[in-house]
Amino acid sequence: MVPNDGSLRSIHSTSRRLVGEAHDAELSVRLINVPRPRSIVVVSGALVATAAGAFALGHLGSSSPPAASTPSEAPPLLVDSFDRPDGLVTNEFAHYNPDRSTARRSPTWDLTSGSLFIMNGVGWTGVPDSRYNPTDPSSRSWNHSTIFRMTSRRSDFRDIDVHFSLRNDGLVSTRETPPMAYDGVHVFLRYVNETSLYYATVNRRDGSVLVKKKVPGGPSNGGTYYLIGSKAAYRVSFGRWQDVRATVSDETDGAVRIELSIDGHRVVSALDTGIGGPPIHGPGKIGLRGDNTDFRIDNLIVRALAVGPKATSVN
Repeated sequence: MVPNDGSLRSIHSTSRRLVGEAHDAELSVRLINVPRPRSIVVVSGALVATAAGAFALGHLGSSSPPAASTPSEAPPLLVDSFDRPDGLVTNEFAHYNPDRSTARRSPTWDLTSGSLFIMNGVGWTGVPDSRYNPTDPSSRSWNHSTIFRMTSRRSDFRDIDVHFSLRNDGLVSTRETPPMAYDGVHVFLRYVNETSLYYATVNRRDGSVLVKKKVPGGPSNGGTYYLIGSKAAYRVSFGRWQDVRATVSDETDGAVRIELSIDGHRVVSALDTGIGGPPIHGPGKIGLRGDNTDFRIDNLIVRALAVGPKATSVN
């Protein structure tokens, strides 16, 4: 659905009593209570952080996401147009408290950190805030989207093409999440668990695109990251809709190839021949990761490249 970027909306910061030690439920995103980020960076557009903590989102780049093109005749395996009423879709509270009556669980997405909202027919992180404050069922106190981790509930994706529209509205930082070079938006591929996965970086604070693999054992939440191939320079287009496509596929020699294209141009191609451990074969989830980034997504479609899981109806 096309967002109405021309209309200004205010997001007011208020103090609230923090509830619980977990995370999800209902929320009108038209008025979201969030704390102030310490800083927010935007190259173009009108995203303003005031001393009073009010954020005005005006016209930022293109007013509508690009239409998703079809890479092949393969039927979609997963589709999310995000064409739903404004409000909270799900958050980390629902992940850690699935049996609570107040938890807002999504049949399609699972968040281990952060909150996913709908605003004007597109998916949104909300204005990201600190991760160390407890998130309530409705993400009214905090949204934790400075560290945003979203994966599909479906976990049988193999050789696939993940295609979606992305608008990066700016980078933030907080006391708990200071600026890092890897801040940005990343696409999870063949996500088995938090220690076994690939990700392709779409937008990074340091202006690069790359592919990494995470393997079990190490200092990063029980795993270690390895760069697959090399980095490439890419200037982030803040406030503008980008057409993003990430693919993963098995090669005949046992290697795994990951490629990333932005706006129809291939920006990185990486081949995992066993760097840091065996290539990740077999089924897995897809997902999105955000670090200190205020971003929106739309028109997400997953299709099989060749051999892949049988298509099912979703959403």
